[in-house]
Amino acid sequence: MKGRWEALTRDSLITVAAFLLAAALNYAFSVTMGWLLSPAEYGMLSVAQTLYMLGATLLVSGFPWAVARGLAAGGSIEEKRRLFKSALLGNVVFGVLLGSALCLAYAGSLLHLERSYTPLILLVAFAFALMGVQSVFRNALRGLFRLGAFGVAQILEAGGKLVIGCVGVWLGLGARGAVAGLPGSLLLTLILCFWLTRHLRFWKERGWAGRKVYTDSLYLFVGMAGITFLMHLDVLGVKFFSARVGSDLLAGYFQVAATLARPPAFIALAVANAVFPHASQCAHIPGLTGRYVKVTLVGITAGLVPLHLILALFSNRVLAILFPPPYQASAPILTVLALCTIPLDFLFILVSMLQARGEHRLPAFVLLGALVLEGGGMALLVPRLGPIGAALALGGAAAMAAFVLLIAAVLPARGARAPGKRAVLRPSSDGR
Repeated sequence: MKGRWEALTRDSLITVAAFLLAAALNYAFSVTMGWLLSPAEYGMLSVAQTLYMLGATLLVSGFPWAVARGLAAGGSIEEKRRLFKSALLGNVVFGVLLGSALCLAYAGSLLHLERSYTPLILLVAFAFALMGVQSVFRNALRGLFRLGAFGVAQILEAGGKLVIGCVGVWLGLGARGAVAGLPGSLLLTLILCFWLTRHLRFWKERGWAGRKVYTDSLYLFVGMAGITFLMHLDVLGVKFFSARVGSDLLAGYFQVAATLARPPAFIALAVANAVFPHASQCAHIPGLTGRYVKVTLVGITAGLVPLHLILALFSNRVLAILFPPPYQASAPILTVLALCTIPLDFLFILVSMLQARGEHRLPAFVLLGALVLEGGGMALLVPRLGPIGAALALGGAAAMAAFVLLIAAVLPARGARAPGKRAVLRPSSDGR
């Protein structure tokens, strides 16, 4: 047991350290673009990034998590190869369909965006196709307990976006050049992850995984996608529920506040990424995932909630350090949003722990309800309170979901096996 907790602590530290470096690069991207682009162009970039984040969340939340859980839980190399191959095919098809749907929605005016968004939409659609492949390979590293390599891939993706995006802007392409960093960085990361997982040799295995991998992936998809949708729908709410004139400017102000308010939630996601394979590996041991939940939530409360309070209390100073003077209008938004994102920290942990012990449905249904609540809240509050209304809608929906899942997470796992069952051995570095 001591070795298990030591491995969990080590992997959590590695994952959080990689996240912090990747976050620093993502912050450098956001801040650099704030200096290089006008507020209106920055608003266009924020809308494109939000569309990308929403689509990318769909592509990393189902099949990739099923791969991570399946590889971590053990089994024969033949089962792992069939799982990987089936998940890869499903996610590739999903990525292409998602990119096509985005283009059709834009062409058919279902997305009320100006014609100036055309190159940005095409770049985001191409990024979806790449993400469908990359996310499966990257999460296979997590399932094989190669958290260091998983972190390197995160860093390369963030660094590649920064470099390619800056080059694009310096070439005079404006927001188009910045958005080009998204597919460019995904291509770099895909090459790395394919090389690191080449020993799986999934193409040599005949047959496919059973239907259960698809049903489990669907619930995993809804659960993990629901959290990130909660976290990113607010920017689109500001864009679409605000008055038509000046909506890009308000979206830009809100994006700046969101960029500064979300890091604690991303740290919580990094911890969840590290804990998930360990909890999946020992899901058959009664009570152990409950201990993971309690220990992790205590750590989140002690380590991340103070960060939210600091951001709320010193919003003006934080903005003055990182962004040029025109963005000081984001300070009141940051004060409210920093507090309203606290429940997201707990949601990432609670959803991943419930999914790790095989309870996929409850998080999916709870997050769907939270999304409906947030959407209704934004429709009601944004026209009256502006961007602050979007922050309040997020906070209320996330708090409701966290409360329900906390009750479920502390209850004993349903269907747990007897203590005498053989523990699943951690897979070796070659995936066997």
